[in-house]
Amino acid sequence: MPDENTTAPTTVDAKGSSTPAGQANPPSTPDAPKHIENRSEPRVRIRWHVDAFVEGQPVLHGFVRDLSAKGADIFLGRNLQNVKSIKLHIHVPPLSVTGEHHIVEVSGKIVYTAHDSEELLFHTGIVFVKFNLDSDLEYLKSRLVKH
Repeated sequence: MPDENTTAPTTVDAKGSSTPAGQANPPSTPDAPKHIENRSEPRVRIRWHVDAFVEGQPVLHGFVRDLSAKGADIFLGRNLQNVKSIKLHIHVPPLSVTGEHHIVEVSGKIVYTAHDSEELLFHTGIVFVKFNLDSDLEYLKSRLVKH
């Protein structure tokens, strides 16, 4: 007979809810809250060409996967883990077939680099520090809204 002063082991989930050990957590429902982004600018999932310039290295060519007015997640063939700053030329595709690409020039600070096993490339998170032209920031914001 178990001692009345002992309690059954429990597990605690990320929300702080406890469940007796061995019992499954109830399935999530459609009304369950979704993951909330903790970002001041919404990010848009895209796949635009990017040229990356790192001091002392040849131009790196890759693509942007996630983009906001404050930063980007870019994919390149080189590990930039030990690099602090970068300059990007983001090739924004035209909205119409007859339009031209617009190149947004921006300098940024690298905040992380990790290898992506699906793309077989390194993805690098960048926080934008300075746009070459003030109009590039406004252009980028307008395009992200239309995407």
